[in-house]
Amino acid sequence: MRNDLRAAASGATARVRPGATSRDLVAAAAVGIVSIGTDARVLSANAAALAMLQRSEAELIGLDAHEALNGVPGEGCDLEAAVRSGRAEHYDADIFRTGDGEALPVWWAINPLRAGDEGSLLGAVLVFGDSTVQRAQAAADARERAQGRADLADARQSIADLEWVAATSQALASTLDEVEVTNRLARLTVGRLADLVISELVDANGVHRSGYAIADGIDLDLDLDAVLAGPGFAQADPVETRERGPRSRALLAAVGAVHVLAVPLIARGETVGTLTLIRREGSGAFSDVDDLVASDIALRAALAIDNARLFRAQADIASRLQHALLPELPPLPIRAAVRYLPARDRFDVGGDWYDAFRLPDDTIALVVGDVAGHDLAAGTTMSALRNLLRGVSVVTHATPGEVLRAVDESLQPLAISGTATVLLAHLRPQGRGAWSLRWSNAGHLPPLLLPPGGGVEQLDEVHGSLLGTGQDQVRPDSERILPAGSTLVFYTDGLVETPEESIEAGLVRLRRTAVTLSDPDDPDAVADELLATNHASAEDDTALLVCHLPVLRD
Repeated sequence: MRNDLRAAASGATARVRPGATSRDLVAAAAVGIVSIGTDARVLSANAAALAMLQRSEAELIGLDAHEALNGVPGEGCDLEAAVRSGRAEHYDADIFRTGDGEALPVWWAINPLRAGDEGSLLGAVLVFGDSTVQRAQAAADARERAQGRADLADARQSIADLEWVAATSQALASTLDEVEVTNRLARLTVGRLADLVISELVDANGVHRSGYAIADGIDLDLDLDAVLAGPGFAQADPVETRERGPRSRALLAAVGAVHVLAVPLIARGETVGTLTLIRREGSGAFSDVDDLVASDIALRAALAIDNARLFRAQADIASRLQHALLPELPPLPIRAAVRYLPARDRFDVGGDWYDAFRLPDDTIALVVGDVAGHDLAAGTTMSALRNLLRGVSVVTHATPGEVLRAVDESLQPLAISGTATVLLAHLRPQGRGAWSLRWSNAGHLPPLLLPPGGGVEQLDEVHGSLLGTGQDQVRPDSERILPAGSTLVFYTDGLVETPEESIEAGLVRLRRTAVTLSDPDDPDAVADELLATNHASAEDDTALLVCHLPVLRD
């Protein structure tokens, strides 16, 4: 009988009569189908299941799933655990036991049955198949499966390589620092393509080692940092077959190099760097696939380096243009320092500026301003506004507030568009070593006063609306007598404003920094310390004017 059952399970494709029900389809299926209750006992089995397991329905029904499929009582197997927990499970290869105790290689899958999508657990359905049905073609199938597995492995490796190349490309392209590109290139390729990776930059001044990485588990008995910092591994002709100088050969011997692959980094027909891959004893030689992958990564790295250099060149052009628009400080009876920092996330010309000049009556005019926008239009408006303010100041002999009002009224007739904040101050020496400061504020941040005795004060007595709004208004002045030895700080909002915090928080941070300055009497030191601590904005440019008021002799 058991032979008849086995024959039935390995026979031709099952046939069902027209109009068959789902029960008929299950009964006639060529795969084994077993329904199992929530107590993990068999409820029913189709003919194929009975045939493969070499059991009659009377023998199988009521047994726990483990005993029914393994021939001996027991519990805790993955299949039974899946039934009790109501989870789906599958195995590509497993062993069941027939009624005669023979091993039956199978694949199987089990899925829970529930009352509705989220209802109570009713049991499970097991579907399995005999993996030895086609024994006559076992040898041919084995070869096909082996070839299929090899093809699948190759396909999976190709997919993995593509995913890695894509991730590496994204990492290389996400920085605009060419040295960081080569550092990342070394870190990302080591361990996957080589035991030791050295990356270098090439420019008009020659070859410069910029990065290296060593795979985990590789110990080198030498100070590689010291060796690579010198000229010992300079690449003159980055191809694998090149002649190496004695220092290069000595270095390769020192690191135990057995296989070396050097790939040039070429962008727009120019070599911008090299990638040197080194494998030590025990690692295989570089294959054609390795060469292809390394060349692809090298191309992506070269483009990233080229983009970084283009960005730097454009940023340099914008910075030079911006500084060309800003004035050189003339000789003044005060000590002054100025700084300008462009926005780090863009290379546009900005609208921030500073100015300091002497009026005909020897009054010192101090200006800081910020035109809305971060583009060439803002820079153009800034230049026009600065020159207009200078002209009005020199010709009218007016107070700061009157100058700002006259400038504001002149913007529309002179076709100067845009809005701007401006702080204009007049500084005059007084008797007995004091200074008079008179200023007016058109929507700008208040200056800071650092008295000679220490501390910090925010000069926010006057504050009017910004220029360019079209509103006709009187702009008041405020005046203070400052002791000699005081330091004044004029700045734009790039020093204190960030997307993450309010401008009030930035002003608090600025005042705290000003209190702890190492040398408040040195304008250059003050400017550098304030920028180092407070220039947190990557999106805005910053202008800074620091003045120290000395003691003047009568």
